[in-house]
Amino acid sequence: KQWYQRRVAITAGDINQFLISGSKDLEMKFGVVLLILTVSWEASYSANIQLSGWTHISQKDLKRVTVGQLGIWGVDKNDVIYYRQGSEWKTYPGRLMDISVGGSQIWGVNSRHYIYKRQHNGGWSHVGGRLVQISVSNNDHVWGVNSGQNIYRRNGNSWQHIGGKLTVVSVGDAGVWGVNSAGNIYYRVGTYGDPNSAGSSWVQISGKLKWISVGRNVVFGVNANDDIFYRAGINDENPKGTHWVRVGGKLSQIDVDGNSVWGRNSAYKVFNLHISCKGEPALSSWVQYGTKIARVAVGKLGIYGVSGSNDIFTWKAGSTAWSQISGKLKDISVGGTKIKIWGVNSADSIYYKTLTGNWVLVAGKLKQISVSGKDHVWGVNSADNIYRRSGNGWRNIAGKLKCVSVGEAGVWGVNSGDYIYYRTGTYGDVDGDGSGWKNIPGRLKWISSGKDVVFGVNVHDHIYYRAGITKANPIGTHWVRVGGALRYVDTYENQVWGANVHQNAYKLSITFTPGRQRVSRWTHQTPPPKFKRVSTGGAGVWGVDTSNKIYYRSGNLWVNYPGSLVDISVGGSHIWGVNSNGNIYMKVGSGGWTQISGALKQVSVSQKRKKYRLRLCVDTTA
Repeated sequence: KQWYQRRVAITAGDINQFLISGSKDLEMKFGVVLLILTVSWEASYSANIQLSGWTHISQKDLKRVTVGQLGIWGVDKNDVIYYRQGSEWKTYPGRLMDISVGGSQIWGVNSRHYIYKRQHNGGWSHVGGRLVQISVSNNDHVWGVNSGQNIYRRNGNSWQHIGGKLTVVSVGDAGVWGVNSAGNIYYRVGTYGDPNSAGSSWVQISGKLKWISVGRNVVFGVNANDDIFYRAGINDENPKGTHWVRVGGKLSQIDVDGNSVWGRNSAYKVFNLHISCKGEPALSSWVQYGTKIARVAVGKLGIYGVSGSNDIFTWKAGSTAWSQISGKLKDISVGGTKIKIWGVNSADSIYYKTLTGNWVLVAGKLKQISVSGKDHVWGVNSADNIYRRSGNGWRNIAGKLKCVSVGEAGVWGVNSGDYIYYRTGTYGDVDGDGSGWKNIPGRLKWISSGKDVVFGVNVHDHIYYRAGITKANPIGTHWVRVGGALRYVDTYENQVWGANVHQNAYKLSITFTPGRQRVSRWTHQTPPPKFKRVSTGGAGVWGVDTSNKIYYRSGNLWVNYPGSLVDISVGGSHIWGVNSNGNIYMKVGSGGWTQISGALKQVSVSQKRKKYRLRLCVDTTA
């Protein structure tokens, strides 16, 4: 079969017809087989859902589809197993009739009702017992039902029988929910938040459904007519929610995780719905910044990166290319108030430098290092031992990690099994050891601690951020998948930088908007002018290109400004520059250029507003 992508135009009338009759008419009109639907969703889960255009993705019919932190998986009518890679479905060894994706495990049952489990990077292993339907949460809690509609919960290495009868059960952040053979809906008391608990009893919820799936503060389901509903008003104070809301379309089976809902209709056609919820940071589009960068770091002192051959580079505002600086490093991290950049080389030797100084060797050995905006330094060595910089020495911290990151959201790390940990007592970038490591659900191979957000990438280079991080709840609430694919990420303030497998560097901007936040997709942006000089200060970001044209930064755009300069420098409120004839000019606020007596070929101005100190390079030929 040929895999391809095509966009189609759908009118309001088509959407209305779809809401009434389901996907069949659209399939006949456009030949649509697999469709993706993008929506914007208020945190109140109102019925006012905005629909984007449909995108034709691929030709794959599935009877079960499931989504979780390990990606999107499914099985077809012949029990063949598939997983989603980019825009294609790939087959995976084995045969299953039902499948469910968790935080670090995938579970399934075959046609003989045997149970199988797969770790994120391993093969299938047989688990004792018999089930006909199974569900696993992002905390890897497993529930299921057998052919007698008996309910079971995985408890250690055995199955715990739970009272009641269900045909479908689902476990997730909103608790354990299920439906029985009569279509009655039930919630398991005491399971909200996905604790490792059997709960206490079943409470019937109004309505009728034949299939149900539990997400984060939302439950999706479909009824006997394949009508789609979600449960609104679910929270920790009211885990049962308030009412059901009808969603357009027709589906026979559905699965939800985070901000993504997947399902299939009666013709085994697969659909996807995206949710954007209040309380999450808004992300800009990815912008590519040059090539041949294996790792990238961002901080108060700017953006730095190292190449696959350990060359060191820096990216200056308005630049069109990375500028190489002296030295060789395999990892780098950018600090703040002490004006230091830290790094380690291929021999695990540790170095730091100031913006204008040389690299200084520091005693010790580390394979990876992280420095915060407050210049607190953590690292791990080749044995995965953890160290924190204390005075002029290194303090060993209990535990084992392959990657550690320190920032405003505290100290976070991942170990050799890709398990995620937060260091208790480190939120706010405090100068301290913390008190212990707390395991966080999910799997990541790299992590970066930012301002009330933590970014990371998993073994598939999928990008995630941790939402809900606050001083009161420093571990956050859940992981949110972000479009794109990166091997490494680094975040500071409102910026995220990363590098992909091709060593292309990308940047993402974060906006924290109270009351309403949205996640957008990554896109490529047209490159800026070709600058030979760029300067930033209290008066903004300015630069001159190779033709001596002057530009200033306005939002995401470079705006041409009258005049011609070969060099420019931005102060607190003044901008200075010199032209090709050596003439000196100054600009204040919204005023124009004023010529200053003298002749220079280069000029620099500090950020002090009332007293300016100029570093002058005199043209001796003048």
